[in-house]
Amino acid sequence: MKNLLKISLILGIFIVLAPIWVGSAHAVVISAFSAAPEYIAVPGDSITLRWSAAPTNLQDPYAQIRCYGSGGDPYDSRRWGGFEFDPSGSFTVTPTKIQEYSYSLTCDESSSHSVGSSDQKTIKVYVGVLPPNPTPYPTANPTPYPTSAQYIYPSVNLYSNTNNVLSWNTSNAYSCYASNGWSGSKNLNGSEQVYPYSTTIYTLTCTSYTGQQASDSETIYASQYYPPNPAPVGQALGAACDISPSSPTSPRIGSTVTFSAVESGGTAPYYYSWSGEVSGTSKSVSKTFSTTGEKTTTVRITDALGRTASGTCNTNVLAAAPAPTPKSTATPGQVQGATTVCKTVNVPVTVCVDSNGKIIETTPSPTPTQKPTPTPTEISETETDGDSFLASIFNVSDETWAKIKSLLKWYLAILAIILFVAIAYFVIKRVTGKEVK
Repeated sequence: MKNLLKISLILGIFIVLAPIWVGSAHAVVISAFSAAPEYIAVPGDSITLRWSAAPTNLQDPYAQIRCYGSGGDPYDSRRWGGFEFDPSGSFTVTPTKIQEYSYSLTCDESSSHSVGSSDQKTIKVYVGVLPPNPTPYPTANPTPYPTSAQYIYPSVNLYSNTNNVLSWNTSNAYSCYASNGWSGSKNLNGSEQVYPYSTTIYTLTCTSYTGQQASDSETIYASQYYPPNPAPVGQALGAACDISPSSPTSPRIGSTVTFSAVESGGTAPYYYSWSGEVSGTSKSVSKTFSTTGEKTTTVRITDALGRTASGTCNTNVLAAAPAPTPKSTATPGQVQGATTVCKTVNVPVTVCVDSNGKIIETTPSPTPTQKPTPTPTEISETETDGDSFLASIFNVSDETWAKIKSLLKWYLAILAIILFVAIAYFVIKRVTGKEVK
């Protein structure tokens, strides 16, 4: 009987908990993963990847989704592979080579008490190579893809005039690229002068936000127009970067530095893209730096035929120039900054000396005067000048020697008084014959 009760209790617990454990068998679904645009003509242009993932059990409070990227271009500065992403978001990549790339997204879902499943999707983007025509799905096996009503189809209109100027306009387009007789990414609406040397077909293909494409072509015959000075097509494109101010004058903090692109060869028009310490798409860009050190910037130039070249330049930004030191206006005996002392040494000359004994300033600068050559009479008078002669012998100043003379006078006066008293004593003693008391 007891065993029967135990079995009944275990079955009851299992019946109650089974729905909870079954509901905890998590799964995740990537509902969307796309690239816009799927094709770029020039390496380094931007492609935006967008995705969205969610768990199948939306009511589980423990559900956690983690997504990881893989594939793509390992040389891309905005590398896709090896990073963790949120369940929904977007990321911009800039593939660097002309080829087809595959980008994969893997999302898994887990909770604190169970391990769930994962989902993975892969998309392809094309750099400088045309994407293949999509394979039609068999009508016998309908797929869960959106119906045609959910697609947006672009329209393209490409035409030319008698001067071989191609013009085009589009609608419902997200991006456009040129092929056949020309190449490169194009604006959604615009015009461009071309120079065919033989009968040439020019094609423009545009892509909508939902990935649908449309194209239009225009044939131009070489006999229609000859440019007066056609640009050489076969010459390779070169790129360089120029800096102002240039060496040996280095810029300082707060000064403006101008970077200029220098192209050679190729086919005009040219397109510019700056990276590194500056950014922009014009031929020249400027920046005022607020920090010191080596600054590096790179310009990528693309010509009308889609060829690219890059140039890099460096500059060293120095600290701001120190403010000019104001001229000292010290007075005799005044202490300047607790390290400089000014003293009058020979009126009217004042000399300022720092704590290291270095002369900072002399005001006014003493003008040396030439001492006249003494005559024989002056030499004789100089030799007889006892004061100056003795002062020069003992190497003392005139002021010190004057004090010594004053002391000597008092000393001689005292000696004279003593001598006078002594003589008077002996005279009185001799006259009186008595001791003088």
